[in-house]
Amino acid sequence: MTDAENDSLSNVCEQMKIPLLPCRLGPVPEFTSKIVCVAGYHFYKGLLGSGLIKLWERKQVSQEVMTKSQPLSNNMSHKRSLHTIAMIPFDSTSLTADPSKRCRVHWCMVRLCVCSLYRSKFASTTREALNNKLSFVFQDGLAINLNQRDFISSLAEKHQAAPSERQILEEICRCRDETLSQEFNDSINQLISSYTQKNDHQGATYALDFTDELYRTSKQVIELAYDEDCPSGDAGDSTLLAVLKVRDQSGHANTKMEKMHMRIIDAIAAAKIQVRNQSLLVSEAQDCEALTVVMLQHLDYHQNYSASCDMYSKTAHLKLLQAT
Repeated sequence: MTDAENDSLSNVCEQMKIPLLPCRLGPVPEFTSKIVCVAGYHFYKGLLGSGLIKLWERKQVSQEVMTKSQPLSNNMSHKRSLHTIAMIPFDSTSLTADPSKRCRVHWCMVRLCVCSLYRSKFASTTREALNNKLSFVFQDGLAINLNQRDFISSLAEKHQAAPSERQILEEICRCRDETLSQEFNDSINQLISSYTQKNDHQGATYALDFTDELYRTSKQVIELAYDEDCPSGDAGDSTLLAVLKVRDQSGHANTKMEKMHMRIIDAIAAAKIQVRNQSLLVSEAQDCEALTVVMLQHLDYHQNYSASCDMYSKTAHLKLLQAT
């Protein structure tokens, strides 16, 4: 918002006696839908109300009207990558852009594309920007790998810089057909093979498995990130693999998906990457898969993305030693 817009909002709120509490979610701008996701996460976790109260109390003490925009900065110097691997509960041949044949899974695929691959201009073009990748793994074993630059450029060349849901699905279908035209070997192992702890230029590699909704730990990565003991700062080059399972509407057990899940986890383990079980960040949310991706990006903004993963890895290792 411009200073004039902030002043107008402040005047209206003052006249209507509505408390105005400017807050800062991160050092870079983002799309409105992602901002809503971050606010929604804090609401589901019971943190939004208490945070607003603290902001109000702070404003009452300081008597400062903080309505001016803050300088933008994203001064992390190391390379960070977030690779989301989303398992799709139907065969690749069932993917369609036909509105009459869509279900929740198609909508989730669109949301994951938007949240993973579309970033604000500042967030996606700076040298230090988080590198985002997205892979859809279908229950028949086909894997589609998407990256920010190619996916968005392909749509922009068709004059679809702000695509509709159908246009995004059509592009995913095109990527599927292109993948099917290539020699089909083991897509899962090809997907993971580039990640190995011996690859020094890529830095530390972590993997979080968000597929077990019933899994509970004393401290999950997102909770460690909000812990006062979590160090903040540029922790070095890092890569995070986030494994998600897109839920269908049936709620029935899917043996094909379970087998595909095990293949992915086995491939990650074969690359000598430790996998940590997590539950979806807000499993009761309609948009829980995309919300999980947005919050992982949010951790990167606050520069405790790698630190929280590293803390979780060390904590889990310590518990293992204590148990033995």
